Amino acid sequence: MRIGIDVRCLAGSTRLGGGSQYTRHLVAALLRMDCGEYRLFPGYRRLRNESVFRYFPELPAGAAWTWSPIPGRLLDQAWRFGWPPMEWITGPLDVFFEPDFFPPPVKFAALVTTVHDLSFKRCPGWFPPGVAEKRGRMLGGVLDQARAVIAVSRFTAEEIVDCWPQHAGKVRVIHEAPGPEFRVPTPRETAALRQRLCLDAPYYLYVGALEARKNIQNLIGAFMRLRQGGKTDTGLVLAGMPGLGADGILAAASKGIGLGWIRWLGYAEPQDLPALYGSARVVCYLSWYEGFGLPPLEAMACGAPVLASRIPVLQEVLGPHAVYVNPADQGEIASALVDLESRERGDASSRLAWAGRYSWDTAARETFRVFSEVA
Repeated sequence: MRIGIDVRCLAGSTRLGGGSQYTRHLVAALLRMDCGEYRLFPGYRRLRNESVFRYFPELPAGAAWTWSPIPGRLLDQAWRFGWPPMEWITGPLDVFFEPDFFPPPVKFAALVTTVHDLSFKRCPGWFPPGVAEKRGRMLGGVLDQARAVIAVSRFTAEEIVDCWPQHAGKVRVIHEAPGPEFRVPTPRETAALRQRLCLDAPYYLYVGALEARKNIQNLIGAFMRLRQGGKTDTGLVLAGMPGLGADGILAAASKGIGLGWIRWLGYAEPQDLPALYGSARVVCYLSWYEGFGLPPLEAMACGAPVLASRIPVLQEVLGPHAVYVNPADQGEIASALVDLESRERGDASSRLAWAGRYSWDTAARETFRVFSEVA
């Protein structure tokens, strides 16, 4: 079976977001299976885009890179008119897999695409004007064309079926997973990280983009209530790149930053995350909306206690091993933080066992099964 995969989201950047991390781990696991012939498409070849090699330094027999002969901007313009089809670049394909929503045109190959969330349909106000509506139209067209659609959670699958019921038969649920690097860190690893980042005091932790839908302002409000009331001496660490709504989040955090109670680290390097998670008093993930919610599952794989929003998708993914709160209630958030902190670290073994149920190798086998069904 000849399988093309769009890996453009991995080219040109070493700072990977959620969809890019999904692509990186799933494609690596597919390649380890050594089944099928893969054609990886990273876009137009230039020095910056060759950073994609770091994620797959040695391709197995039967796999190859297929670069576009047309520069990216020109290719994007041509694709608006449906030409050239992907097979013009990769050669004949049985399946083309788009791991990040919106695929290039294909002519004969069976298209499989992954949908990570429908935030642009459910909450268009979180996006710049016109963006949410455009994404909704584009995804509707992709779903018409796709032979199968992978949803990263049961919640996301239900969202797709609710918005496009005519495509219910195409949807398959295949969960994401923490990468193999997420494990309980050693005391030496945590001590080294804390010294390097000057994290001297105990801390609560948020990891992810600084975006409005992540509800970080209510976390900050609850935290400031605790500190100002003298109910904790724990700090708050925010780790992530700014997104839409970051100005308001940083404004809400400014007083705490000035007092030394809040630290914003910016982007956290992937190699730092296990120790950052593992030494946190509590990892907080209080989003209004998610399609999966990988950071708190990564935190569990590192043994950390997790405080999460009481929303269906996080309850699906984290099961009974997180503490859930109303994301709109700062008082409930504050009380849960103090309660979790007073328990020390609780039973980390149950969190580790739950996180261990998720595997990229399992996801790859299930994804390959989908390829086989539609080829």
